[in-house]
Amino acid sequence: MHFTNYISSVDVDLCIAKGEEKVSVTPTALRQTPKTTLRRLEEHGVRVERVKRLGRPRKLSEREVKRLLAIRTSDLSFYKVAGITGIAKSTVFDYWKRYRDTELAPAELEEVQRQEAERVLREVLDLNLDEDINSLVLKGLRSDLEGMRAVLQELKERLSQ
Repeated sequence: MHFTNYISSVDVDLCIAKGEEKVSVTPTALRQTPKTTLRRLEEHGVRVERVKRLGRPRKLSEREVKRLLAIRTSDLSFYKVAGITGIAKSTVFDYWKRYRDTELAPAELEEVQRQEAERVLREVLDLNLDEDINSLVLKGLRSDLEGMRAVLQELKERLSQ
């Protein structure tokens, strides 16, 4: 038998009566099912097997979700995050709402921010604006995250004049 919703005591009785040896359960159903129900199944020799999530695959990979969360920590609007990532604003909001309580490890957050800063610097370099800006961008690409931030701030000031 396979369960996509929680396993009730009636379901347990049915499994035992049918002589089921194993039941498959989605992660959601496993979370929703009381521990006592799961123990009762195991006591009667019914093995509970967790299966991968069924249904439509997620739009964003784990890496993209981390990128979205890291960018959002900068207090940018959903509109701006959507513009930076190329992901629809409604999708950005949906994923932020779903994962907003997810804590990124400081090293993970810093790595995503470094990758994003590097991406922006490379985009500016591809524009080939002028020699001063290109040399500033190259300096930023050769530095650590703090150096990249300083270069990005200087670029922002220069380009907004």
